[in-house]
Amino acid sequence: CSSDLTGNTSTISLTQKAGTQNSIATISANREDASTSASRLLFSTNDGTSTLQRMRINNGGDISFYEDTGTTAKLFWDASAESLGIGTSSPAEKLDVIVDATGGLKLGTNADAGVTLTSYQGSTNSNVRNIDFNVQNFVVNTGSPTGTTVSEAFRVTNDGNVGIGNSSPSS
Repeated sequence: CSSDLTGNTSTISLTQKAGTQNSIATISANREDASTSASRLLFSTNDGTSTLQRMRINNGGDISFYEDTGTTAKLFWDASAESLGIGTSSPAEKLDVIVDATGGLKLGTNADAGVTLTSYQGSTNSNVRNIDFNVQNFVVNTGSPTGTTVSEAFRVTNDGNVGIGNSSPSS
């Protein structure tokens, strides 16, 4: 356990020695500033050249999980609002999912990619319902979790057309 010169941080370093290379991870308790006793826990790893923040737990119970560079929280629990943000550190709802920087969903290579909410029913997971949201459609599917027998129940396109049993509604 070590402390910095200002007395604001105590760190536990976990080192795994592997030949000439050492693998280091740290857990730090750190005061938010010298005028308060409010603290937070930081969990970090080292990529061989720099220390990267992986998780932070603030004194109020907020929890942040960081992306691969260790700089941006991509999964955030707001304890006071009891809200979870995925892709945002400021969730506006109980569950707030932001996929791209403009606040919308980013369409991937799959035309139905975006955000999928899935509910399995039955002990064998043989009956699944899922809802896909993306920039073009709102789709509700039914079928097996393997995707081999999924059938579309209904679709609402971005221009307001509704299809029941029709994946390309014209009105």
